[in-house]
Amino acid sequence: MREEQTENLVSSLESGHGGLEAFLNLPGDDSAMIMRMLEQRAEAEEIRQIVEQCEADGTMDMIRAFLANITLEKTESGNSNFSLR
Repeated sequence: MREEQTENLVSSLESGHGGLEAFLNLPGDDSAMIMRMLEQRAEAEEIRQIVEQCEADGTMDMIRAFLANITLEKTESGNSNFSLR
C-alpha cells in the first residue's frame, strides 16, 4: 500500500467519514500497520491534551523547574547517573 493511500485511509477512518470497507478488505499486514498508525495518533492526541492542560494550570512550569535541576552524567563504565542540584 502506498504511503499516500495509507494516509488517506487513516484520515478517513479517524474522521469517521468512510474507509471502513477498504480497511476490512486489506491484507493482514496492511491492516495491522493501519491499526498501529491509528493507535499512535490517538496516543499523540492524548499527550497533546495533557500538555495543554498542564500549560493551562501551571503544572508545566513546575515540571520545567524540576527538570532544570536534574543533571545526567555518564560514568566510566557507560552507565548514567542522575542527580539533583
